Amino acid sequence: MLIWGQDPVFAAREGKWKLWQSIAYDRVELYDLEADSAELKDVSKDHPEIVQHLVSKISAWRATLPPPLWARRFARQLPSCKKETTWVY
Repeated sequence: MLIWGQDPVFAAREGKWKLWQSIAYDRVELYDLEADSAELKDVSKDHPEIVQHLVSKISAWRATLPPPLWARRFARQLPSCKKETTWVY
């Protein structure tokens, strides 16, 4: 399992699954990377058990992190490669 991110955006990868989570926008997206390596089709509604599993792994990992050394300046939705993405600065 691989987990990464910076508040408020996190992601987790386990096997064929990749979960993207925006805390600021209360949003998750789940991708089956074997069937959709370009991450174009969000399948989170089809696999709620995988979403819950990966969200709980991200939450547990976040609980182990020290406070950030600098403050977040902004997080906003901006388009990137024809897709809305949360940008953090």
